[in-house]
Amino acid sequence: MDQLRLEFAVLPASDGKSNIYCVTSITTRDEKVFAIPEELQSASFHKELIKTAAYNKIKNSLKKRHQTRKIWITMTNELSNVYIDEDGNLQFGDQYLEEIEQKKASGNLVKNTDSLEKLFTKFIESSQDLKKQNLKYIAEKFIIERFTSKNTNPSQWIDVFEKECLRFDITEDEKKIEILRLFMDKSCADWYSSMIIKLTLNSEWSIWKNKFCESFANQGWNQVTYALLFKYKDGSLVDYAIKKEKLLLDMRTSIDTGTLVDLIAAGLPGFVLEKINRQSMEDTVDLFNEVRKYEHLMNKNKNGTYTRYENQKIHNKIEERTACKICERLNKEIYGVYDSGSNVSLINSKLLKLKNENNNVNEQNLVTINGVKKTCGLTKLKIKIFEIEEKVDVYIIDDAHFRYDFLIGLDMIKTYKKKKFRSRLFKPKPRVGTRRKYRRSIKNATILPNELSEDCIHSDWIRDKERALNNTLKSHYYSKMCYDAKRKNREFKVGDMVYVENGNKLNRKKTRTTNRTI
Repeated sequence: MDQLRLEFAVLPASDGKSNIYCVTSITTRDEKVFAIPEELQSASFHKELIKTAAYNKIKNSLKKRHQTRKIWITMTNELSNVYIDEDGNLQFGDQYLEEIEQKKASGNLVKNTDSLEKLFTKFIESSQDLKKQNLKYIAEKFIIERFTSKNTNPSQWIDVFEKECLRFDITEDEKKIEILRLFMDKSCADWYSSMIIKLTLNSEWSIWKNKFCESFANQGWNQVTYALLFKYKDGSLVDYAIKKEKLLLDMRTSIDTGTLVDLIAAGLPGFVLEKINRQSMEDTVDLFNEVRKYEHLMNKNKNGTYTRYENQKIHNKIEERTACKICERLNKEIYGVYDSGSNVSLINSKLLKLKNENNNVNEQNLVTINGVKKTCGLTKLKIKIFEIEEKVDVYIIDDAHFRYDFLIGLDMIKTYKKKKFRSRLFKPKPRVGTRRKYRRSIKNATILPNELSEDCIHSDWIRDKERALNNTLKSHYYSKMCYDAKRKNREFKVGDMVYVENGNKLNRKKTRTTNRTI
């Protein structure tokens, strides 16, 4: 019995949605291929073939559209009557099958595959060319800022620009020059236009690079001094540290990490710098993490407004009060530290000798401006502020991180002010004629001051001078205390407001008996 090799395929139906099984060709033992007409390829026309077991296996093998299988099938009497006539010619239905030349078919297949490969390569090349030509699309992916005339290091910027060009496979000089235009800002764009006229796009990239560095090179010291002397003023500490790091790297990229950390830390506030351990700062990241811990110590919050606590009028900075020159000359001392934001007086347990002798020891939870949250006891101490001495309740702090020996609360200062100046602040203005005067016999000298019209001897003048000096000092102490309560800086600077006593009217009042006292 003869055998024929039939080719089965899954092809779309006429509606284009469903699939049908088809017999596309028949091959003989001598490798001759005969094609079946398209209108007779459907398996429904091959009724004898559908009855075979091979067809069931074909259906299980072909699952997707355009899949094909070629199998040998033994021609039984029923199949031979369908596909082979009496003379041995291949037929199907009422038609003889057309023979397909195998070489021609294979040649056409090779040509078709070659043409497809060429089209595919051309498509890839054209898509790559479009991407290369769209420089604006590439420039948007560059990780670099636009160059301005304020840039302090043009050579560093152009080096980063070249690295970005290599990252996107831009190696041609002309392409580099074209894409450079997209990163020129304001006045730098005018420079680019002038260089296009002088050098054109066909010049070498090295010439453009040298001209760029020579044109925008900063030969002065302004940017260097600004980067080195840049200090923290207000806002976030981390923002300051990041900005100064950028300024220093723009100034010199070869700066070592240790020097970079030292220069950034030098611009921090003094009370923050004292809390940072220099030995543990190995990198700028360590400094940033350490600085972030002290953001709460800054006066301003994120919205730029001052953080206000209870009974805090001006600021929350703990200030050490030092005596002025006049106070030092008169041996006036100020004890402890004045906490302008706390109503609680605190003392360090290390310096408290009366702690063991004290019977009134109570624990207290506090929230003060200096960070103290809990005390270990309560005692009474005699505190002296200028000439005033009084025993007050003082909370004991047993904490190794408590840096101050003694803190005077704001309520204590207010109490002393009320006691000392109550008579002066609320005393009504005396009437004319109630003052003690030294009258002369001359009654018509009304244009002279009252002090000159008094009958005085030499001892009276000496007494009045001493009284005037004492009253001047008392007035100075009072004014100094008022200004010190609102003072933020420890040292005077150019432009700071200071208290100055001047004026004839003020000097004439120095001899009065009712003066402000401290």
